[in-house]
Amino acid sequence: TEPDAVEKLEIALNEATEKRQRVNAMLELAWELRHEDIPRMVMLSQDANKLISGESSWQKENAKSLRNLAYANYRQDDYAEALSQSLDALSLSELGGDIETQAEALRVIGLINLRLANYSEALEYQIKSLKLSEELEDLDGQAIAMINIAVVYTASEDYLQALEMYRKVVDIYQVSDKNKFEGYA
Repeated sequence: TEPDAVEKLEIALNEATEKRQRVNAMLELAWELRHEDIPRMVMLSQDANKLISGESSWQKENAKSLRNLAYANYRQDDYAEALSQSLDALSLSELGGDIETQAEALRVIGLINLRLANYSEALEYQIKSLKLSEELEDLDGQAIAMINIAVVYTASEDYLQALEMYRKVVDIYQVSDKNKFEGYA
């Protein structure tokens, strides 16, 4: 059978011989594990951090590491640390020109604000993330941001806006070969 995404990244990590290649494999694997194995995600991100410590030219990798750790802290309800790391990840990814990591950091900031019931800020960050994902033509990123926007609308009891956003997510997956998030919508 065909290896899944985690297995492919495990293989890439095991085969990585260059430092940057290894760090990127660790960070990609950590991000892929974000929904299923937070402790391993943290370990991989911290190990990558150790490898890049003091490397000023590794802004993209530093940003991804901070994004990973921010998401892990968000999932573990440490919102202050998650927000600090997300803002740092956003800043570094802007400096490094990494739009994908910017979009992901914005989504995490939006999720933190949602959990803190700061709905207008949550919506603002999710919309910024959506715009960047649209710029990248990243359908998964767009769908995730739209789902998050719908959740914000639901939490603020704007059910018609939430329903409209969920419909857009379904539309994305009806025209693509992906259906990863269609069930959420």
